[in-house]
Amino acid sequence: MKKIYYQTVTLAFCCFFISLSLFAQEDKEKPNLLFIMTDQQRFDALGKAGKFDFLKTPTLDKLADEGAYFTNAYTPCSVCGPARTVILTGQTVENNGVRRNDDAYSNPNEGNYCDLPSFDQVLIDNGYYGEYIGKYHSPIHLSEGYSEFKYSTNTQNVYTLQDKKEYNDLLKQYANDHGIKINEDDLMSSFFKNFYTPDPIDSRYKKGEDYLRPDLNGNPMPKTQPDEHGKLNLPQEMSLTYHQTQKVKEALARASKQEKPFNITISYFFPHAPMLPTDPWYQMYPLEDMPISESINDNMENSPYIKSNKRLNMPEYSDPEMVKYMMSNYFGLITEVDYFINEILKDLEEYGMDENTLIIFTSDHGEMLGSHGMREKNVFYEESAHIPLIIWYPNKIKPTKIDSPVSLIDLYPTIMDYLEVDDELRDGASLKDVIEEKEKRTYAVTEWDYHGDTQPNYMVITDDGWKLITSYAANKPELNALYNLNDDPLEMKNLLGTNPNRFSYKSQVDRLQGYLVEWLENTGSSRANIIKNKEILSSNSATFISQSVPHTLSLDTTLNVHISFQNNTGQTWKKGNEIQLKNMTNTYWTNLTSIQLEEDVEPLQGYTFTLEITTPTKSGEYDFQWKLTNKTSNWNDVLTPKMRLSVGENTIDENQLTYKMMMGYQGWFLAKEDNSGFNKWKHWFTSNELSSADHLGFDYYPDMSEYTDTYEVDMTMKNGESATLFSSHDLSTTMKHFEWMKTYDIYGVYLQRFLNPLSDPKMFKVRNDILENVKEASKTHQRHFAVMYDISGTADDGQLFDKLIADWEYIVDQHEILEQESYVRQEGKPVIGIWGIGFKDRGLKVETFQKIIDYFHKDADPKYQAYILGGVPDGWRNLSRSSAQEEGWADIYRQLDMISPWSVGRYNNDASIDKWNTEYIQPDLTECNKAEIDYMPVVWPGFSWLNIKQGELNQIPRNGGQFYWKQVYNALNSGSRFLYVAMFDEVDEGTAMFKMVTNREDLPVEAKDRIVTLDMDGYPCENDWYLRLAGASQDMLEGKVALSENIPISFASPYYQAEFISQDVNSTIQIGKSNAIQVKMKNTGTTTWTSGEVHLGNVGDHFWTENKVYLKVGEVVAPNQVQSFEFDLEVSEGIKEGEANFQWQMYQSDSAFGDLSENIIVDLQHSDLLSIDEDHTIHLNAYPNPTNGNVLYIEHNITSSEKQLPIAIYNTQGKLLYHSSITNTSKITLPIPSTLPHGMYLLRIKGLIIRFVYS
Repeated sequence: MKKIYYQTVTLAFCCFFISLSLFAQEDKEKPNLLFIMTDQQRFDALGKAGKFDFLKTPTLDKLADEGAYFTNAYTPCSVCGPARTVILTGQTVENNGVRRNDDAYSNPNEGNYCDLPSFDQVLIDNGYYGEYIGKYHSPIHLSEGYSEFKYSTNTQNVYTLQDKKEYNDLLKQYANDHGIKINEDDLMSSFFKNFYTPDPIDSRYKKGEDYLRPDLNGNPMPKTQPDEHGKLNLPQEMSLTYHQTQKVKEALARASKQEKPFNITISYFFPHAPMLPTDPWYQMYPLEDMPISESINDNMENSPYIKSNKRLNMPEYSDPEMVKYMMSNYFGLITEVDYFINEILKDLEEYGMDENTLIIFTSDHGEMLGSHGMREKNVFYEESAHIPLIIWYPNKIKPTKIDSPVSLIDLYPTIMDYLEVDDELRDGASLKDVIEEKEKRTYAVTEWDYHGDTQPNYMVITDDGWKLITSYAANKPELNALYNLNDDPLEMKNLLGTNPNRFSYKSQVDRLQGYLVEWLENTGSSRANIIKNKEILSSNSATFISQSVPHTLSLDTTLNVHISFQNNTGQTWKKGNEIQLKNMTNTYWTNLTSIQLEEDVEPLQGYTFTLEITTPTKSGEYDFQWKLTNKTSNWNDVLTPKMRLSVGENTIDENQLTYKMMMGYQGWFLAKEDNSGFNKWKHWFTSNELSSADHLGFDYYPDMSEYTDTYEVDMTMKNGESATLFSSHDLSTTMKHFEWMKTYDIYGVYLQRFLNPLSDPKMFKVRNDILENVKEASKTHQRHFAVMYDISGTADDGQLFDKLIADWEYIVDQHEILEQESYVRQEGKPVIGIWGIGFKDRGLKVETFQKIIDYFHKDADPKYQAYILGGVPDGWRNLSRSSAQEEGWADIYRQLDMISPWSVGRYNNDASIDKWNTEYIQPDLTECNKAEIDYMPVVWPGFSWLNIKQGELNQIPRNGGQFYWKQVYNALNSGSRFLYVAMFDEVDEGTAMFKMVTNREDLPVEAKDRIVTLDMDGYPCENDWYLRLAGASQDMLEGKVALSENIPISFASPYYQAEFISQDVNSTIQIGKSNAIQVKMKNTGTTTWTSGEVHLGNVGDHFWTENKVYLKVGEVVAPNQVQSFEFDLEVSEGIKEGEANFQWQMYQSDSAFGDLSENIIVDLQHSDLLSIDEDHTIHLNAYPNPTNGNVLYIEHNITSSEKQLPIAIYNTQGKLLYHSSITNTSKITLPIPSTLPHGMYLLRIKGLIIRFVYS
């Protein structure tokens, strides 16, 4: 029995072990998985992609040639942690809970947190041997189950993988062996801080290892890995890629000994920053071969990403010469990774595991590489979201290229599908049918939820090249974008946002929005209904364009005002009372309760209401505001800005400063060789004699391209020519400055007159010469000016009053400044500015200024009396800060007619601007209103005085005009009716607003590191940007445009364009009579046409008494609005009968733009066309007449050498219906236009007329 039992047991064990062996053999035959992932490798960073023909990636190219190569694969999220977690779990960002990088280390407590296992964990549970090497960056609990996987955590729960620690130990040992100073914090935060030589693009290049770049507010920014660019001074075998590869090779060796299949992931750290290759990868690609994307110059004016990736702080990523370093290193790192992937594949083959291994290669997201002036990822641009994907599986996947859009969220089910592992469904869908050409994908979706709804949250990309970007915010249209990658592969033309033609893309928006809703519903998103109900492209809105009404009005006066809107709906506004303009105030400006449309207004077209208003009969201040409303729609009503109008005895000519912006004008720059008589440099250089970069006395360089009189300096431009500067003493300089003021609608300037230097006869003459220049330039260009005395440095020694009054009376009498129409008046008096009143520590005396005030207010001869504008300290109101504190100053300040506290340098960022507004402007305005004093705040664009005071270059950054605009907005929003901009031409302290150099390449070579350029803060400012900003702030001050906290104009220059629509002109122009003409032009540009700036001009024969037709005063034509120019035309005296070319075109100032109207040959005659007697037609014979078909035969005896004769058909009222030219033969065959109805017509050949009947 025992023996039998023993044999039975033995047999049982034999069967058991045979069974185990069979199972092991079956497991061993299951396919392996080798998952290879790089970090931050964009889709075109493969040789196979074909974009960069120099790029060497032979290993990956071979995999792509032999497997499934996806040309349109997209990251599920354009940042490391969320993207990697989606790949591992197959769940969307919303569903797995990892929205930010930090969420990879700790549960954000926002719902689910990776509560499903990763694909690795599922495979391990199904008998796989799993290892993970390299960067992880996902919740650490997803790593449970890996072999050889160790990590440690700190008190913040941030984990460090064992292989990173091992690499740190290698670096420490190398540093110790080679005398390199390091510390543990350096290694853990940035592998290589102490081991590399920075390239010029590196933020600390030539600045020292502890340099920290400032942010927009001047605060130091912490140094991060993406700041590091250069050569890693380590041997190749010490590179991180080498180290990670060795770890994979060890893992494969272990896997080869297992009786089970493996799933091994290698997650390479590179080409993620820091971009620090070792030899031979460092600059293996020459800098000169690096192709810079055209989008590096994208002005981002209509992009939801204008401030993304700190691009405004980092101008080096908008500099092609800098970005070349980054590109060379980036591509070098990729080639290094490719080289070592080949080493891994060799081992795989040597172990005999290659034929049974599914290999997936991809990257978590891309890299901008300077595109759109950015580095890193974090955005939905192609360079960031579009990534490489290759799936290789011998004998199971045939070589194929797949163009369908797919997402890496699909990798989880794809792995399960190919490895034949059953698992629950996740949010993605297997790519197996796509690879086998059984399915095509129409679209893919990418998420972003790093900062909530403050940034775009979703991207939809389609198989036909359309991309929609939007957010789950209810009302943030600035976060929407639509790109047509077929026409705009660089994504520089957002078809939504502020694009005036955005509604023409509604069908595409609806289609892509539908795809997004479908995807959200399929993935169980809580935001599906939000996106489903979101109106991405609003179809029920209007936009206020402008309004034109004087701020100062006479009593009981009737005048026309103009208010313009743009139809931003998808429907035509119909003529009638459906769309109405209503008065929103208690003032009865018109006896109509509402104003209705007088014509249809097409979508995107503008419309101008012309209102005849009557002013009140009682003096006072009155509100003026209107509302555009739709009686049949639930759209939001659109309000015009509320204006406060002064109605009374004073005319607008007597209150010229109200609602006007004036600039300070120094006019103090002299050149050594100008005709001022000084023969010295003044204000340009710290030396009167030397003009080299070593003696610079200014921090911004004027754009010299438009000056006619220039003076060479001892600096050189990049073309080898001498650099030049201007002299304020030259009339041509002043003329150019005032020409710019007119062009950009700057009302005028306060000409600075420095009292103390006037004691020098030479300087006295120079300042008088410049005063004369300003007089002439203001007259020529219809600008205004007032004299502002600067008493800085003038001792109050008993002579201050005498010096000031003597000079005032001199310029009034000898230079006749008050006889100029251009001299500014307020409250009916000429304005005198006195800057420097009441500053402490200057020895100023209350009694001196009481005497000055009494003189200008009452003691002087009336012809010298004036309205006093006082430039005072910021603490004037309570005698604090820079104000003198002696008794009497408070009363002096309150006797001035206008207070203007100096603010330059008093704040340096948004927070301090707001604080200044709260603590100074608002209470100042309250005090001034109480004392019935006008108040004029000072605003300025930025500040820098490296060269004159050895301060910091770009000390207070302009930030593309945002620093200036915030001041303007705060001042106007607080109720100011006046503005003083410091200064028009002050380049010494960097507050100039005139045209200046935009980029370093246009600076003198020797001065590149000592001059601020307009693009230094990362904004694409053109040379006239601050003049344009000044004009925009003037419009906002006047209430012409809505009060806006954001800059309302784009960085791109205004674009004027016009489309010819039609013209109505008789074939005969009567000499000696008025001829009614109508020409219709459509504004197809980006800029509103305004009266006085844009006109219709004659480009035909100049036989008319008037050759320019202007808009009515105050009238505007918005983009997409059709303007009908209706005017009476008269022939100039002395013009004889004959023919004339009739043709017109639009003009902006003196520059023509847009379509020409149709060129019409008209007859100039003394008599009316219909009164021509029959004898006048005897030279023509037309038959058959009446016609019996569509052809008219004409015989004539016209003697002419012309090969072509003009021919025209008119109705019996003389209206032109058809015109052409015909070959000059004695018998003409004329096809009658099929559009003509039957009836009687007039036929003209040259000047000969015949009637015919078309039957």
